[in-house]
Amino acid sequence: MARIKPIHLTSGSQPGRWIVISEYRYRGVTVEAGFVTDLDSVPRIPGIYSRVKGRTVVAAVIHDWCYRKLVKNDKMTRKAADKLFLRAMKDEGVNLIHRHIIYRAVRMFGGAAIK
Repeated sequence: MARIKPIHLTSGSQPGRWIVISEYRYRGVTVEAGFVTDLDSVPRIPGIYSRVKGRTVVAAVIHDWCYRKLVKNDKMTRKAADKLFLRAMKDEGVNLIHRHIIYRAVRMFGGAAIK
């Protein structure tokens, strides 16, 4: 069962883009209203992509925020952002198997998003 409050989003002007409507707080991280996210940027690896796409919303927004606003500005390490993402997925109710597949993909490929 999910133990995380929902996040309020609206569709952006570009396909696949979402805008955070109101400020969102989770474990010391505050995602500002107006932040634009693509939710889950899952690498297009055949077999994996179809199994994990769309499994998380709140955790994906938090993770995008951490990467773009905190990791890029040296206010958080990438590893800490990824661990927070893993915790948020658990709190959001993503099952153990999917959570760890997504987390491993982020650990392997997420560095490219920061550069």
